Amino acid sequence: MLYRGMAEDVMRNARTYLVISAVSYPFLSVYYSCAALASLISRMAACFILRLRLGGILVLIHNGCAILIWPAFFCMADVLRAANDVKFPMCVSIGSMVVFRIGFSFLLAAGLGMGAVGVWWAMIADWVVRSSFFAWRFFGGKWKTFYVRG
Repeated sequence: MLYRGMAEDVMRNARTYLVISAVSYPFLSVYYSCAALASLISRMAACFILRLRLGGILVLIHNGCAILIWPAFFCMADVLRAANDVKFPMCVSIGSMVVFRIGFSFLLAAGLGMGAVGVWWAMIADWVVRSSFFAWRFFGGKWKTFYVRG
């Protein structure tokens, strides 16, 4: 059990953490995407234009979706772990990794012929599923029943 008033403090701190992450991550993402794109262009200047296009697409997919999904996913998982609800995030992460990052990647990349772009879309699907499960657990409030024994 959490102590009286502790759950409200955790909820307030979790909201603050989520807002800070959601506000700061787009700026970091734009900075890193510009740096990655500049590095990619300088390294691949002698290569075909198709490779530059693919690299640009992958950077846009990753950073575009990361701005929206990543803060919620990592913040919710961190909050659950900090509240000693460790088993649920671990099981969801492993299950989602196997199903989406491996299985869905193979389906999209090899089965549907999407290649590297399919692998990145599978990674985004993994983020969406994890975020959904963690938000469901957080707003359901079951994490409030965990406590440290000692």
